[in-house]
Amino acid sequence: MELPGEQEKMDKGVTNDSGKAPLATWKADPARENDCIFCRACEIQCPVQAIKITEP
Repeated sequence: MELPGEQEKMDKGVTNDSGKAPLATWKADPARENDCIFCRACEIQCPVQAIKITEP
C-alpha cells in the first residue's frame, strides 16, 4: 500500500519521519565479494565513495 504523496517525496529525496535517511524504493545489487579480482573498478565508479577495496 502506498500513501498519497510518498512517490513525490521519494523522487525529491525527502527524508523519512526520523529525518535520518532519504526514502528509497530501490536497493543496490549485493556485492559478489567471492568474484572480486581487486581491479577497483567499483570503487572508482561509486559516486558517493561508499565502496573501499582492501586486499586480504
